[in-house]
Amino acid sequence: MKRSIPAFLVAAAVLWVVLHPGNDGDSLPERSLAVAATSEQPGPSALPAPESDESLAYDALPIPSPDPADTHAEVEIPEEALTGVVQRLCTSCHNDALETGNISLQGYDVAHATEDLERTEKIINKLRLEMMPPPGIPRPGGDTLMTLARTLETKVDEAAAQEPNPGTRVFQRLNRAEYARAIRDLLGLEVDAGNWLPLDSYLGNFDNMADAQALSPTLLDSYLTAAGTISRMAVGNPDAAATHSTYQLPPGVSQHQWDHIEGAPYGTRGGIVVTHHFPADGKYVIELETRSGSRATFEDIDVSINGERVALLPFEPGVASGNRGGGYPLKTEPIEVPAGQHRVSAAFVRTSEGPYEDLLRPHDWSLAGEGESSGYGVTNLPHVWNMTVVGPEDPSGVSESVSRGRIFTCRPDSSDEERACAESIL
Repeated sequence: MKRSIPAFLVAAAVLWVVLHPGNDGDSLPERSLAVAATSEQPGPSALPAPESDESLAYDALPIPSPDPADTHAEVEIPEEALTGVVQRLCTSCHNDALETGNISLQGYDVAHATEDLERTEKIINKLRLEMMPPPGIPRPGGDTLMTLARTLETKVDEAAAQEPNPGTRVFQRLNRAEYARAIRDLLGLEVDAGNWLPLDSYLGNFDNMADAQALSPTLLDSYLTAAGTISRMAVGNPDAAATHSTYQLPPGVSQHQWDHIEGAPYGTRGGIVVTHHFPADGKYVIELETRSGSRATFEDIDVSINGERVALLPFEPGVASGNRGGGYPLKTEPIEVPAGQHRVSAAFVRTSEGPYEDLLRPHDWSLAGEGESSGYGVTNLPHVWNMTVVGPEDPSGVSESVSRGRIFTCRPDSSDEERACAESIL
């Protein structure tokens, strides 16, 4: 709060003007009044700033003021003057000795802001939040601080536009779906990655985020195991031993007369369709196990490979194929199959197209009526329960397949061409 000027000073000034009406220029009483008015108005106490030769040199640089008539004009301040503002206002706390806030601004130059992006970003953030200078520290007039922030932002943006740097990306492994698609596109093989790889981790309902798909030594072993197995599938094995591969059909798959399984031949109902890898040319036996349909008659099972029938097995109901399961075993004669992946299907030949003439309304799910609820007035159809592929017997080599064609793109005619051909394949 301003205090009033002493009355005796005012009276002395009036008396001087009356006695000296023609006096021009500044007079002693006027200067005394000015000095008195200034001395009676206390100013805020400011912390002393260190005065180095560099900061004194910056103090001599003028800071232009905006035109009062143009309220939207931005102040253009030289970078040397802005550097002086930083050195004069900030280094009293942010110096090499104190390092307040774990930062020192001694020697910071606005003209070279892009060479020290860490400190530049900190300065921009503090100025935009109006957290610096802190309360009690004198602030420069006008829009000096905002001009400093805009200048630093402009320099950083221009440097980023000239040399974009999106940063580094953490290692990202392929999840199950990506791995299966990669094998399909690379080798033409349809594989289930779940046979080797564990369940994928989710982050924000996504299973392809690098932060969630970490790679552990155990998981790396799973990828190596998958690579070894898939590579043998792609190349084939002329000396493959006979094995059993069983495919189980989920019990929730309905096999009504009107239920056609995708991949099975048209004119069939229910059944099972799988993609099986045959490691070598040879003879294979397809075994089937059925369920339910103890009172069914005239049911035949069509066995096809790649849509072509290779066997037609008659279904013979008996005690072994009772309502509770157990199954009735069926198997084909040895079938000659070339190496590679082939679609194998086993489905019942459709015998009717219309609805059942049951006393009770049929269930939507064909196995829902088995058990105690089945009996007189309920159609109880046989179902394919599982399929087993046995072989090869007497392997005779490996035929050309899609995967082998994509791998062996070069075949040498002489020993001199073997190395160059191998390098082109790799």
